Amino acid sequence: MKDKKIVINEVGFEFDFFSEDKKIIGEIYAGIDNISPGPIKKVITDCFKMVYAEQLLGFSCNKYLVFIDDKIAKKFKGNSWASHAIQHFGIEIIVRNINEEDLKLLREERKVQQISNIYLGA
Repeated sequence: MKDKKIVINEVGFEFDFFSEDKKIIGEIYAGIDNISPGPIKKVITDCFKMVYAEQLLGFSCNKYLVFIDDKIAKKFKGNSWASHAIQHFGIEIIVRNINEEDLKLLREERKVQQISNIYLGA
């Protein structure tokens, strides 16, 4: 995939993956186990960003949200307005599960980050 930072009609975007030639735009969310309101809004913002970029490009693109945890992905496949909008605008949700060892490492890293946030007051 090409550069993550692109400019379309003088508007700057940054995607996790993008190819104008292949007509692909995508975002990856690597959260696991649960998702709080802040990251939910981030995913919804990413969807809006992909739809807007597609409009500026002037042609249809395959738009993807990629998750590594099916429990998180299901939050965007339910009956909420956001889930319906994701489907309506043709954003495909893909789950790429990772192995248990990598999941364990992510969980350990998240614990360290949470402890750091407590001590740093974040």
